[in-house]
Amino acid sequence: MSATSVGPVPRAASRTLARRRDVDAPNRTWATNNTYIRTRKSFACLAMFIDLFSRLVVGWSLQSWQTTHVVLQVLLMAVRRRKPRSKVLIHTYEGA
Repeated sequence: MSATSVGPVPRAASRTLARRRDVDAPNRTWATNNTYIRTRKSFACLAMFIDLFSRLVVGWSLQSWQTTHVVLQVLLMAVRRRKPRSKVLIHTYEGA
């Protein structure tokens, strides 16, 4: 069995956010991350978006597993709660 390329490999985006001090107002840059939390019987995945200016969690979800749908729901929660008036830069620590 061999792998076949279906197109060009995407390149990583340039590093737009160099330092935390680049963030000068709320609702301009949000970071997303997830972590697995051990429970008595298994693990739960906490997905969240954090406003890098205020350091407030603006959207979150705790599920038994993480999917693209869960992360999109967390993003929509953040948008509904914060109602940004302009574009928001989304920063991921893992580059996903």
